[in-house]
Amino acid sequence: MRTYTDTEKEAHVQEALAFVASGHGSINTYCRMADIPRTTFHRWVHQGKDGNNVPKAAATGLVRIKKAQPPMSAPSPEPKPISVDYYGARIEVTGEDALLALLRNRRAASNELA
Repeated sequence: MRTYTDTEKEAHVQEALAFVASGHGSINTYCRMADIPRTTFHRWVHQGKDGNNVPKAAATGLVRIKKAQPPMSAPSPEPKPISVDYYGARIEVTGEDALLALLRNRRAASNELA
């Protein structure tokens, strides 16, 4: 197994980027041509140093996590009023959740009386 110096690693990374930019092939193709294991090459890329010679996040063991974005869902529509005739009484609730709560409370009250 061959060992590469930091200078050689950086040179291979730059050559691979130029190879891909010129349209001759992919990073994997470059790795096969240069006889460098693909996983080793990707480790060089992710554990190297940035332009200011500062170790990248992966090299320091730190991982950058993006801020959580709110879901891109459509705003919920306004609840529709629901009218129920119950033994001659007209009951109006706004939305299905309110109706469900009313029915649960009604059931609990009837269980207490029995």
